[in-house]
Amino acid sequence: MEYDHTISGLRRKRGEIAQAIVQVGRELSDLHRDLATIDGALLIFGVTETPQAVRPYKRRFERSEIQRLIYAEIRLRPVTVDKIVGQAIALKGLEADSLRVRKAVERGVRNALAKLESMGRVERDGNAWRMVRP
Repeated sequence: MEYDHTISGLRRKRGEIAQAIVQVGRELSDLHRDLATIDGALLIFGVTETPQAVRPYKRRFERSEIQRLIYAEIRLRPVTVDKIVGQAIALKGLEADSLRVRKAVERGVRNALAKLESMGRVERDGNAWRMVRP
């Protein structure tokens, strides 16, 4: 055939994808079993709410990502927490109108600023924050 090489490559790729699907199915089964085990442990400790009421944890920012954003924002001029929060929300494409999201991001920004302040890298300048120059 004229396309033997192409057909061979497509069959091989199809086999790889099929194997990946099987593997993900196994991992999914393992996760369901782990979830059922944790639900059982919660029942032992007297948690009466349905397990589905516990929301999945969703990390909005990677490790040190907020600190890097803060550095980028305050490198040239003092910036308020609201400005940093707004930039973080825009950067991650989060719901800008959601009060819950805004409060969660603000909490993360304030925690990161407190850590940077304790390390002597940033300081308050009135309502704003600025970098400490060595």
